[in-house]
Amino acid sequence: MNLFRKFALILAAVSLIPAGFLGYRLIGISHRGIQSSVLELHTKLAESLAGEIDQYLKSKEEEINFELISLQGQKNWGEKEKFLGKLVEQSSDLIEIALVNRKGEDLLKVYNPAFLLKPHLGKHRQEEGLLKALSSKENQVAFAWVSKIPAAVLYIPLAPTVVARVEISLQKLADKIKDERVGGTGFAVLAGVKGEPLIYPPELSEDQLKNFSSWPMVRSAVKAVSVGAGEFKSGQTSYVGAYAPVESLGGAVLIFQKRLDAYNSEVRMRKTAISLISIVAFLAVLVAMVLAQRLTRPLLFLTQAAHSVSTGDFSVRVHLDTRDELRELAETFNQMTEKLKAYADLQVDRLIAEQKKTEAILYSIDEGIILLDQEKRLDLMNRQAVEFLNLPKNGEVLGRSLVEVLDEGALKKALLEIHSPTGEGAEIKEVELTQDINKIILQIISRKVLRPEGQEPGLLLALRDITLQRELDKMKEDFLHYVTHDLRNPLGSIMGFLEILLSGISGNLTEDQRSILSSIQRSSRRLMGMINNILDIAKMESGKLALNLKKVSLHEIALRAADTLDSLSKSKKISVKVESQGDCTAMADGDLIERVFINLLGNAIKYTPQNGTITLSVEDMGDHFKAGVSDTGEGIPKEYLERVFLKFEQVEGKARGGTGLGLTISRFFVESHLGKIWVESELGKGSSFYFTVPKNLTLNAAGNVLVSTT
Repeated sequence: MNLFRKFALILAAVSLIPAGFLGYRLIGISHRGIQSSVLELHTKLAESLAGEIDQYLKSKEEEINFELISLQGQKNWGEKEKFLGKLVEQSSDLIEIALVNRKGEDLLKVYNPAFLLKPHLGKHRQEEGLLKALSSKENQVAFAWVSKIPAAVLYIPLAPTVVARVEISLQKLADKIKDERVGGTGFAVLAGVKGEPLIYPPELSEDQLKNFSSWPMVRSAVKAVSVGAGEFKSGQTSYVGAYAPVESLGGAVLIFQKRLDAYNSEVRMRKTAISLISIVAFLAVLVAMVLAQRLTRPLLFLTQAAHSVSTGDFSVRVHLDTRDELRELAETFNQMTEKLKAYADLQVDRLIAEQKKTEAILYSIDEGIILLDQEKRLDLMNRQAVEFLNLPKNGEVLGRSLVEVLDEGALKKALLEIHSPTGEGAEIKEVELTQDINKIILQIISRKVLRPEGQEPGLLLALRDITLQRELDKMKEDFLHYVTHDLRNPLGSIMGFLEILLSGISGNLTEDQRSILSSIQRSSRRLMGMINNILDIAKMESGKLALNLKKVSLHEIALRAADTLDSLSKSKKISVKVESQGDCTAMADGDLIERVFINLLGNAIKYTPQNGTITLSVEDMGDHFKAGVSDTGEGIPKEYLERVFLKFEQVEGKARGGTGLGLTISRFFVESHLGKIWVESELGKGSSFYFTVPKNLTLNAAGNVLVSTT
């Protein structure tokens, strides 16, 4: 955004913000006033209708109560029928009067022919109002539809076993409720005790009637003991409404009106206010643009001059005749450019010296350094890199791509396969080269080159000769294999003699002697296990481990592993569960898979506290099986989740009870089945080790493991 726009926006904002705020406040005040008036109108109307219903029902109840006092003096059923008939004839709102016994059966009934054409004695045993009247000995009122006529049913106890059941027509009140209109569009509804619509206008749709009891205001109304009002939303329509409870029926009268219709006057006033504010805003912006142009023109001259200086042109000068502070600023700018020119001349010599230092460092280190751009063209190489790549030393290859300058071979292939690593880490590859009779192993480390502003100008490669390091590693491993192999035979003899001594063939042993020999036997077995692990790793690394593939049940293998370590888990009171989806039959080497389960389960038992739980699981994942061992132990730190599968690697700070080869062997066994193994863990939440076994494994003619596609 340029300076002119900023000045224009600031000046416009100074004038528009107060006007906008004032308009906003006025609209808010009018909204609250109109809202208060609308809610008050709705509340008074709801209260009036509810009061009218209550007054009507109470007057009818008092009138009928008074008349029924005389009925109790009548002894003859004929006289009672005649008396009730006169009572119905005198009141045009009475539909029928019936005397009902405790079983809910009509003993006597008189009716108004204007409402009922073919009445009959009925049973009312399931009516809630009748049951309450019999139990409480008090009058009860309920709503009912009688021949499509809305009616109030009045239950009046006359004797311990007789109740007068009076049906009173509410048609006049219903017509008034249906015809009630608020502001031309609002309407009234009489709701029952459960929120169901009893009397309502015809414009309510079936969906609205079906969901009526779930409307927020209806739920509030049926629970309320006093009037209330507010706004709510049903579906996509917003309403303004109020309610008043009907004490006699237990329900409530509700008044509803669409929010847009209720606040129509507010909408008109808001449109007028917005139009006025828009006119003021237009005039303010126009004036602001004129003033901003006059203020920013001298500053634009200074900006253009500063841009020229930034490109290295220190000869530019600015001349302003504004006779104010901007003129002083221009003079100061001219002085600054003169000093910058002198400083730039001084810095050229310093930059040349720094460049020579950098070149001296690069060409003195033993590692080969190569800088590539985005298209893998050579930007920079030191002396050692030139020797590794066998390139001319005159620098003619700079600016050319690796494809052009390198000879065909393993090194060229490895360099071309390197991609820019993701994140801030480095990608490491090793390549073996043969020069005459010598073998050289180069380690290639690639890393993105980042500038402070975040750009990626290219890729930095470091070439390191690690031949001696790899030879030392091989010598160390060979020595370890030879030592372990030579230890195996004498250790086997020791274990054999221990078996003979413990069996008692050479004589009886005391308890102390047997205990000592048992300890020696356990240590010998543990040592033999370590030696076997080391030898197994040697076989796997040399590719001499052959798989014996056959159909095996992973579920049964998991059970055998749990049974093998049952005594160890019980000693720590650990619960071991096996969960699987059927047998999960796979083509696999059952012995190796069982050792994987035992290694994982043994680790879980070791690091799970007493009374913990360990779960062995097997799942069918479609094209492979997924097995797991989950525990409730202390968990593994995040930085060890990948390292625990390396040789001799153990988590620091935990008790060391082995060689650190169990997970390495498990990884080799799983990968020999073309599967993968990993761990998921959080500190304090236990660990879950998982591995996969593909389906349809088979061996080709060379003895290699493949996944069959047939």
